[in-house]
Parts: sequence; C-alpha cells; structure tokens
Amino acid sequence: TNGDGTPDCKEEIPYQYLALVGDGTSAGWNPYGTIDTRMEMVSSGVWKWEGTLKGSGTFKIHTVEGDWCDGQWLVPANDEDILSSTAYSYNVSFGCEANDNNWAVPEDGSYAITVDTNTGTIVSEELTHLSNLYIIGSATVSDWSADLAREMTQDASNPAIFTWEGNLDQNYDEGFNNGEFKILSVRTFEDGWDEIRATSANADPLSSNSFVVEEGGTGNDYKWQITDANRGSYRITLNLDSEEINFERLDYYPNLYVVGDATAKGFDPWSEDLKFTQNETNPELFSYRGEFTPGSFKIHTYIGDFYWGDDIVPSAADQDISASDYEINRQGQGNDFKWSITEAGIYTITLDQATNTINIILDTDGDGTKDSEDAFPEDPTEDTDTDEDGIGNNEDPDDDGDGQTDE
Repeated sequence: TNGDGTPDCKEEIPYQYLALVGDGTSAGWNPYGTIDTRMEMVSSGVWKWEGTLKGSGTFKIHTVEGDWCDGQWLVPANDEDILSSTAYSYNVSFGCEANDNNWAVPEDGSYAITVDTNTGTIVSEELTHLSNLYIIGSATVSDWSADLAREMTQDASNPAIFTWEGNLDQNYDEGFNNGEFKILSVRTFEDGWDEIRATSANADPLSSNSFVVEEGGTGNDYKWQITDANRGSYRITLNLDSEEINFERLDYYPNLYVVGDATAKGFDPWSEDLKFTQNETNPELFSYRGEFTPGSFKIHTYIGDFYWGDDIVPSAADQDISASDYEINRQGQGNDFKWSITEAGIYTITLDQATNTINIILDTDGDGTKDSEDAFPEDPTEDTDTDEDGIGNNEDPDDDGDGQTDE
C-alpha cells in the first residue's frame, strides 16, 4: 500500500493475460491483441507464444486485454532492442507512462517467445518452420472471414507436417456456386504475410499435390476449387519440407456436434462443447454422452452457421429416440427434422456412418444398457439380476439362485 494506506496501483500481482501487440505481429497496433497473439501460460509465471513475425516491424507485450492505458506493458530497456536465446530483463511500463519502447523483429520468420515473470526475463528462439496454418475460403464454413479461419494441426514429432480434417463445400449463399480456398500463415489478409496457394487457378484438390508459398499482396493468388463433383469431407496433409500437399477424400464426416434446445447450449451452431468422440479403431463410429432435457436436437457436421454444410437428421419430424435410421440435410435444403427428448437424463448416442445407423438411449450410468432394461441403472458395473435377489450377476456368486455356486 501507499503511505496513506490506499492500495498501490503498481503492486505486483500474477498476470492472467499476456499478448503481443505491434506491427511486427498479425494483431498490428491493436492494444487488445488477438487470439493468435495471446501467450499461453505453460507453468506458474511462465508464458509462451509461437507464431510468425514480420521483420520490418516491432512489438511489445500487453498484460491485459484492454486499451492502451489499461494494465501494464512489458517493454525493452532500449527502443528496438532485439531478443535472442539469451535471457533479457524486460521493463514494465504502467498504462500510458512515457516508456513506449518496442522490441524489433530481426527478420521475417516464425519464433518461440517465452516470458518468465518469476525472473522478469524474456527469450526468443527462431523456429525452422511456420508454426501455424489456417484453412480459409468460401469452400469452408469460415467463408473469407480471416479471424474464423480453421486451424490446422502441427505434427508433434515433425513440425513441417500439418493436418486438417473437415468439410469443403460449395457456396450456398451464392446458389451452390463453386467454392474456393487457400491456406494462411496468420489469420489476416494484410500484405506481407506468407500464404500457401495452389499452383494453378481453380485447382482440383483431388488431382493436386503441390503448392506455392507467396506473400499476401503478391503473386497470382491461385486457389483450390470445390465443385459439386469433389465436395465432401477431407483429410489434408501438408509437408513444408517436401512442399507436398495431399487431399484425401473421406467417406464419413470427421466432426459431429449435438445442436438443439434439449441441450444446455441450445441451437448454438458455434458451440464446440457438445462434440462427438471418434472411435480410435473405427473412424466411422462416433459416440456422445451428455445430459439432455425435454426438447429436440439434430447433429451438425461442422462448427458454424446452419446454412453451410450438412446436418444429420431423423427421417420424420419429432422423431422418438427408438428410430435407428437418419438422413442428410444438405445446407438446410432438405428437411429440418429433429429427434425428440421427452425425459430428462443422461443419454448415450452412438452413430455409425458405415451402416448409416444411430442408437440413442437413456443411460444414466453409461454402461451401454438403456435404463429401462438395466436392473441397476445407476451402477455401471451391473445391468442384470437374473434371480432378482438385489445382487447383480457380476457380484452374485449364484446368478440363477439355484443354490449352486456359479463356475
């Protein structure tokens, strides 16, 4: 506290947020930063960020998601100092105080930046490969909204390899006109950031295995094209070292989500909380277990607006959960039927895309047996009591009650 007993506004407290801000980052001079410039706390007081920086720019680090005079800034002692693998003791600038120094980015590239607030130091390491890639375009649910571009997954053992699984489709808003897409290294269309593009205009992904890397605002800006003939689910594998890209057409939807007013999230097409789990050995088999209340639901094959991509729906309106068949509603053009939940409880849904069947059961204990047929609906280790003695068959030494111990 200050001498008068009031709180010291500069009292050190653990940071809950750190983000890079500056024209060397994809956030630009946005004091709030962006989702792609936020650092991640990897251990107590230690924050890390990996991403692409622009060599002609600079940056500093904001400690709150707020305006210029909010919170604190981590800054260098001298303007345009350059970070390295040697620990650098940063200064703290409070709000709009005079120290407006920034670190300079030595050259275009991908970097890993680590801030240790326990020691008050920061280090930087240049990476050998791009650390982030994003699918974008009218063939995706994000359309051309850069901030919604779908992130690819970097291989944990080989940073040159990225993969993505999802739907690529035509553009419903334009009357099922052909869609197109490319790949960004940062979620912005500003000039100067690397983009991964097709080698020719309107390239068919099913016959394409190469790409070019060009800076935004330069080159031909060729894209891959999605038509009625090649629309569907894909697994994309991109190798930065070999400069190869592989498009594998999938026979199933790789992402499934429950949507409906029978769930806690309601009809929110952007919620990722109610996602199905894919079977580890059978990629076409998916399951979901969660709490439902009386209402209805259907199944989304993507995260995003309803009138893009496909929905999995029942074959009749207000379908009870006993039905095992389903239909595909393409981009809201077919029926918008839903399954009806009449009893609150915990349900298990199993969907097999190989057989086009769905199984929905009220299953409180999650043992795979519906409550109405489960002698012990709240005991996941028991479901049968043959001799009706109140002891489940798994525990009962005499299942049938004939006086003879089971062998």
